[in-house]
Amino acid sequence: MSPLLILNFGLPPMDPAMFYTGNIRANLAALFNISPDKIRRVSIISASNQTRLRRQVSSIRLNIELRDEPRTSSTSSGGVLGELLSNIASSIINRYQTGQLQTAWKALNLTGDIIPLSLNAQEPFDNTLSPLGIINRTVLLMPPANCREQSPCTIQPVIVAYDSAGNVIQKLGTNDQPWQVQGTVIGQSTQILYGGIANYSNGQAQFNSFSLPSIGSYQIQFTFLLPNGVNSSFLTTANLTVQTDPVTVTEAILAGQQVNNIYVVNVNDTFDISVVPVDSITGLQLGQIKWDNWTWWANVTLYNLPSFNSHGSLISQNTSTSIVNLTAGTVTTKINRIEYRFFE
Repeated sequence: MSPLLILNFGLPPMDPAMFYTGNIRANLAALFNISPDKIRRVSIISASNQTRLRRQVSSIRLNIELRDEPRTSSTSSGGVLGELLSNIASSIINRYQTGQLQTAWKALNLTGDIIPLSLNAQEPFDNTLSPLGIINRTVLLMPPANCREQSPCTIQPVIVAYDSAGNVIQKLGTNDQPWQVQGTVIGQSTQILYGGIANYSNGQAQFNSFSLPSIGSYQIQFTFLLPNGVNSSFLTTANLTVQTDPVTVTEAILAGQQVNNIYVVNVNDTFDISVVPVDSITGLQLGQIKWDNWTWWANVTLYNLPSFNSHGSLISQNTSTSIVNLTAGTVTTKINRIEYRFFE
């Protein structure tokens, strides 16, 4: 079965005959910037009884089904067909949620001066028909706070989008291509912040590891990255950027956390132990481990388990080294020998 996209537009009172003044499939294809053969079914139905319209009613719904031709070989949800239709869905939904699709609808004179009032969409490989809102403004619901250098702030930022009626928009974009919000330091927009991008879903953009680079005071702004299919003028005219008051960043409070735990070693054999510096407060990994004049090494000692009455020692000879991986943020120490004995 090939992927399917269902678009269900709600329109105000109108004469359904307006849809048939031209080639409705070609007109919709021009609106969506797609080939007409992808539009498989168009139906005009009553909002009250879901029957096909033959006269003017209080409101109507335009139901459109888009599908790609199935190929002879099976295509998974991650295949070419699914990806193509997902990109089409992303473009159409994004343009609707910014208002650009409605502008194009009117410019193409699909239904005169009448434009859709609502849109429900069922995305490819999803059986749910979801209502979509049109973004009007954003609010910084929770600014970042309790921040330490290169460490995830204890209080992470949360951004919420609203429509013109003041309702929280639950979803921006599609399931696999949600809108994204990026945080940047005002005056230092080229600096990339660790954890500085969050997806908008479930009514908010919730950051999880937002960090600031060094000790000081910073003012942060949050703005949406340009969604797929949307004209770049949207971000400059919509004014959806929000910013914080100055955020204070204090000295890092660090701890270590072993990675790739080793459970079995042989006596007198060399083995590696890797640790990652983490923020002591949140337990999360640092944005990066190279800043200022910090240097890193690992000192490994043996923890004797009292219940086993065990005794032993680690031997680290002069050839032992600490290897710092700046990309992974780990410090690895090679242990040359282990002498370990258990006593009953």
